[in-house]
Amino acid sequence: MRVVELAHEASRRLIEALGDRIAAIALFGSWARGEASSRSDVDFFVVVRNFNDRDRRFKIYHHLYNVFKCDVTIVDIDESSLFRDDLIITPILLNIAYDSIILYDPSGKLNELFKRIRKAAENNLERYKTKNSKYGWKPKSKYFTTITV
Repeated sequence: MRVVELAHEASRRLIEALGDRIAAIALFGSWARGEASSRSDVDFFVVVRNFNDRDRRFKIYHHLYNVFKCDVTIVDIDESSLFRDDLIITPILLNIAYDSIILYDPSGKLNELFKRIRKAAENNLERYKTKNSKYGWKPKSKYFTTITV
């Protein structure tokens, strides 16, 4: 089974277990870009709702790991922190938005946000790959200060 198919299965199981506390899920990183090796971890961006449990990340990890049986990295965020007008676009969020494959997004909010971030990035930033296969961003103009989405 391919990784994207496994990611959909993992998402389904996560939603089955945690219900409406999961607002959206995306696969990002090397597997989403098609650059993964056998040693690559699987990266998930998980948007949660009303899920303030102190073991939240462990519970999410448990369900995803049980499908993949390999290293899983989770970036999780509460939807009230993500879907806001004064959102600060961090480098990690920029990379996630640029690379991700959205697996679950019934409201469409994550897809819309990622589209706006990608458009703003394409207009203002240039992406580059480092020697150790990491990605970075640099402004297209020396007068660039911030991205507005």
